[in-house]
Amino acid sequence: MRYLILFLCALILLIVIIFASLNSATVQLHFYVGTIHIIMSLLLFIAVLIGLVVAWLVLLPGLIKLKTNNRRLRIDIAALEKEIKNLRKIPIQDND
Repeated sequence: MRYLILFLCALILLIVIIFASLNSATVQLHFYVGTIHIIMSLLLFIAVLIGLVVAWLVLLPGLIKLKTNNRRLRIDIAALEKEIKNLRKIPIQDND
């Protein structure tokens, strides 16, 4: 499995390098205050990076909620296991 992941990462890296070399044209970005010239592959990389950051920020509250819930459930499990352990120590009484 480790070699498969390594192979896929190398393949993706190769595709990115080929894509960057084929899209080395310079493009203009017009802003309200001016214009900049940037390589197209760099511009696409920045756009993907911004998209990843925005997606991470959108998912972050849900992830925090899940981790908090998971921590609370682990504490509950520990308390219940302790209760079971204490109940097992109580001797069984016969009502004869």
